[in-house]
Amino acid sequence: MHAGEVEIVVRLYDVAKGKELRDPERTTGPASEVWPMFDKIAVQILKLAGAPDVTPDLRARTTTSLQAYQLYLTGLQHLYRFELDEATRAFLSALAHDSTFALAYYRLATALSWNKVAALHASEAAVRHSEGLSPRERDHILALNAFQHDNFELARQMYQQLLADDSTDAEVWYYLGEVEFNDREPVEAEDGVVRPRGSWNLALQGYMRAVELDPTFHLGYGNAFEIYRLTASGACDVRWEDATQTLTFCPRWQDSVTWLQAETPAALDSAYVSAVAPALWEEAIGIAKQWANAAPDEARPHAELRDLYMLRRRQLTGTADEDVPTYSRLALDAERARARLVDMTPEEKIQLAGLYLANAIYDTAATLAGSAVAELEIDQKNLPPAAANFFIAWGRPGRALEILASHDTASLSDTLRVGEVERGGAIPLVETIEILGSTGADRTDLRAALYSLRTRWSESGDQPEEIERLISAEMKPIGPALVLIGSGEAREWLDQLDKLPLSWRSYLESMNDSESVALGTVNEFLAWAEANPPAVAPFDLYLVAVATQALGRDSLAIDLFSQIDLQPFAIKHLDPRWGLLSLSYLLRARSYEAIADTANAVRYYQLFSTLWSEAEPDLQAKSDEALGALARLRPRLQQ
Repeated sequence: MHAGEVEIVVRLYDVAKGKELRDPERTTGPASEVWPMFDKIAVQILKLAGAPDVTPDLRARTTTSLQAYQLYLTGLQHLYRFELDEATRAFLSALAHDSTFALAYYRLATALSWNKVAALHASEAAVRHSEGLSPRERDHILALNAFQHDNFELARQMYQQLLADDSTDAEVWYYLGEVEFNDREPVEAEDGVVRPRGSWNLALQGYMRAVELDPTFHLGYGNAFEIYRLTASGACDVRWEDATQTLTFCPRWQDSVTWLQAETPAALDSAYVSAVAPALWEEAIGIAKQWANAAPDEARPHAELRDLYMLRRRQLTGTADEDVPTYSRLALDAERARARLVDMTPEEKIQLAGLYLANAIYDTAATLAGSAVAELEIDQKNLPPAAANFFIAWGRPGRALEILASHDTASLSDTLRVGEVERGGAIPLVETIEILGSTGADRTDLRAALYSLRTRWSESGDQPEEIERLISAEMKPIGPALVLIGSGEAREWLDQLDKLPLSWRSYLESMNDSESVALGTVNEFLAWAEANPPAVAPFDLYLVAVATQALGRDSLAIDLFSQIDLQPFAIKHLDPRWGLLSLSYLLRARSYEAIADTANAVRYYQLFSTLWSEAEPDLQAKSDEALGALARLRPRLQQ
């Protein structure tokens, strides 16, 4: 092809059978003749379809600017691939060349669907400039405009009519799915129950029919797996409101999606989640895998699949779940597939390093995280809070606190994770206590933070019930710090609670009471943990493991420490509990050595030594202990 020429490639498909009808046809000609070339091809295609003779004029129906049309086609390709930012930029560039290009406005409205105001502006512009379009194209634009105005019933009627005229239009199936997914208008059903008017079952049908008709139309995948994910979550947070009322609905799976109404946004329905969620998560993941398999060279489906694996992993809270390592590995595989297709930012490298950390591939995690940290520091950028996780795991809590101090604490939420009790700006204190406690760093600033937090609690006024909830909620994250300061002072803190958690009772009794009393409480905790898996935190496991180790029950301690491996520690966000994982390796190694399991003692001393190879000076003694144990035990393995 010579300079100044264009090549047009035409592929014909039988949509119903999903097969290409013939080999691609190529037409080459001067760029100045591109519109007549398009028109000629359109005539040939229409004849093949048995359409009556027409004289198409693509230029009149689109744009007189070749540059605008080329940018429009580029945007369309990005849009179909669910690359919304890239699509938005291309459509805006097209409109810079031709501000009357109706189809570019129409596609821009779709690409901006996450921004309601901007999408509506684009949709209105598409309507204003749509006079020269075919009746069907104009109906597409008017239907989307009705949707953007939340006139879901009109949009539904228009899309249903478009499908009646052509049931193979993938875009119409997709937009009909969007109407059903977003229409929350409450209506009274024949059984007298008020439910959202939109049907998520019909939305699923629309999304999946769209990608079935056009495998390149990847927009259809996104909300399809989102419906399964939302239904699997067990939450009741789908809301509809007007000037007079707010209604809350819960999506539930009973052979298909149905709706329950709640008085207020409800907490997680753990029984429903346990019974139904696993199958729904597999459906969601299956759709994302279908997308990734259909587009292996696109980054977006791999990112979506990674996020689904990570969300599923995060939902497996509480007692040890064998699926946590599986989802950690799958998330890493998906992110590695994505990383091969993009130039990763330092922040993305930190996330990938976090996945390596979660998969216990520590050398690679350290190399990748170190590279990302160096890049950000050279550019004089703040490290993301998630970067602190590595330093916590590496025995460098001081560096982790420096990272957090570089961020504006005013942007942090000032309420509890459970409930809505104000806690007077205590988050930085709690984070300091968590990080130092989970790394075993008994420092002056730890005791100062504990004192400040206790002072805040004691001066919180005359709201004893709220203070009780506050202390109860924060006892677990600051627990490792209380272990450091000793059972006597910890008892003073815990005396503020009316009911002592079983994990704390186990620890305190192992330090102060008879062995039989302490073991009885340990067994009581184990029975409670088995009956209430979502309520068990990593610190509970850590604390009871420390107690059983102190009681000389090393095999049980090893089992409890091992369950910490199966906890879904955060990857994208700060999680001080990474320090507990590292410390558990050292404590586990001690117990293996105590029961003369030299091979496993060496294994866990080595893991701890690898993680803490550059621990901060006041923590170096623990690293030295591990190195000394390795020097002592390795020769035994060779005997």
